[in-house]
Amino acid sequence: MRNLLKRIQGLFRRRLVLSYILSRLHAIGISIVPYYWTMEQLKNIKLPEFKDRLEDYSFEKLGLQEVKNTAADLVPERIDEFVSKVKKGSLCFGIKHHGRVIAYSWVELENVLIWDKFRLKDNEAYLFDLFTARGYRGKNIAVYLRYEIYKYLNNIGQDTFYSITEVFNHPSVRFKEKLGARFLKLGLSIELFGKYKRNWDLKKYKD
Repeated sequence: MRNLLKRIQGLFRRRLVLSYILSRLHAIGISIVPYYWTMEQLKNIKLPEFKDRLEDYSFEKLGLQEVKNTAADLVPERIDEFVSKVKKGSLCFGIKHHGRVIAYSWVELENVLIWDKFRLKDNEAYLFDLFTARGYRGKNIAVYLRYEIYKYLNNIGQDTFYSITEVFNHPSVRFKEKLGARFLKLGLSIELFGKYKRNWDLKKYKD
């Protein structure tokens, strides 16, 4: 038992060291990202208890002005990026608390080409960039938002959803597990100084 515990502790330390090294490389323009490619569906989600008064919150598809306001409030350095996404056809959804957007996420439906390898079909969507404001984390708001997005997309013909989860982002991995997501494959993305980009499939997982 002691040997097993030592091996687990060693593995954990090595993961932390590797995560630190990758973060330092990213700071100088070398991005190396191991990630999971996951699939999500409404039928697989298991909603946990919502840790607040649900009636104080509302789910909405955000228009351009609300997207601007949300960015200005939560991530002001990204206003131009958010506006560009909307103009290119990306959808933004939010959770409001007493009228203020406190969580958002983005969806791509058309003309999506991810790392030159994956095109979306008519019934598929790509979900990305989910954010919850400080003070609202730990209430399962992110799961609530994802669930409502699933329902919205199901109503317009999309029933299969893909997303990317960085291997070393443990809260994100746990979030995907809460959603009942299927981990389809392990991949590796490398970008050098914003010029050279390459992606590899390292491992595919069986059902």
